[in-house]
Amino acid sequence: MNDLYLCTHYGFGDYIICYGLIKELSKRYDNVFLFAIPHRSKLHFDNIKRLYSSINNVQIITDDPAVYKDVMYIGWDYVNKAILKDPSIPFPQHFYNQAGIPLNLLWDNFYFQRDLKKEKRIYYDLLGLKDGQEYIFLHDDPVRNFLIDRKYINPDLKVIQLTPLEDVSILDCLYLVEKSKEVHMTTTGLVSFIDQMNINHDSLNLHRYVRPDLFDQAILRLNWNIIDK
Repeated sequence: MNDLYLCTHYGFGDYIICYGLIKELSKRYDNVFLFAIPHRSKLHFDNIKRLYSSINNVQIITDDPAVYKDVMYIGWDYVNKAILKDPSIPFPQHFYNQAGIPLNLLWDNFYFQRDLKKEKRIYYDLLGLKDGQEYIFLHDDPVRNFLIDRKYINPDLKVIQLTPLEDVSILDCLYLVEKSKEVHMTTTGLVSFIDQMNINHDSLNLHRYVRPDLFDQAILRLNWNIIDK
């Protein structure tokens, strides 16, 4: 066995999607060095490190992959060509096809140890929510103008938005999701995280019209209500 230098797409959602295949690849190497670069969220690096902390031989590095030889690139030109060749195959599946990893491992290999104390501090202390309180959990992206049409949002319910909570990691918002009356989201890494963590909820709503591009589509197992217009 030897070391693997691996470069996937750099969005946090991509690291969530690729977790299952990276975990599988980690069984074949002494060490996996996974590249990461700065992102819009100040929590980006910490989120990646926390996400992969359960795989002992995966290390997150911030070097330029161009200075290394024999880097494995997952995605990039391969995905660009593959998704245009066969648009019926969901975007995340191409990562697994390229790596030769069974797609079921996207879910079956996924693992993250929740910090329930932190999740509950956010719920009770930071946001001041109470047990049994009805609210909508909403996650869109105003910075990039990916906005959920508010006609779908019940005006009589309190709305909790993740975006303004800059110090709250998406890894620590599952308690908020579970306790909400309705969940309304655009296609982001949090959608994949909820799905891969198998967070069952009676009202999971994915507003796909906000990001209809083929390269933005998730692949899901839970019972999401897909809203296309």
